[in-house]
Amino acid sequence: ERHLLKINAATGEIEWQRTVPTTHPEDAYRGFITEHGYASNTPVTDGERVYAFFGKAGVHVWDMEGNPVWSADLGGQSSSRLWGSASSPILFEDKLIIPAGDEARAIVALNKNTGEELWRAEGDKMEHTYGSPVVMKVDDERTDLLFALPEEIWGLNPETGQLRWFAEYGIPGNMSNTIVLA
Repeated sequence: ERHLLKINAATGEIEWQRTVPTTHPEDAYRGFITEHGYASNTPVTDGERVYAFFGKAGVHVWDMEGNPVWSADLGGQSSSRLWGSASSPILFEDKLIIPAGDEARAIVALNKNTGEELWRAEGDKMEHTYGSPVVMKVDDERTDLLFALPEEIWGLNPETGQLRWFAEYGIPGNMSNTIVLA
């Protein structure tokens, strides 16, 4: 099961808790999973809703009172390392962007209001990605979605998911880093 709690910052009181069952078989609780459990993803909010990505348990959205709004299944694959998911969702305009590398070998954009899939960018190198994407305003006319993968950085169009550019950097293996804009 996965849990989302709303905690009052002033009092520490739990205002509500929601529980989500798993929908796909989970990787065994061993190796790196014992260091982070199944709760590596950080929810995001727009002040009206809370958007949580629980890996193989899917995407779940609640309003600020804890009422369910919608849910989506993004897949149940495992990487060859069996580490589980770690990437966190981000919001961009009307899109909830989910880096589902472990579960679907893809970054997926969903309509934040309905859960409808808007686009999907797939690739084999997504298997070992555990960082989160970031949005970068390039200029007044262009914004890119940046995502680090093993040996590459992708610059995607956040409106369509289409690859605009990529850069090779030659570090193989896992990519757990989130790009930091300075």
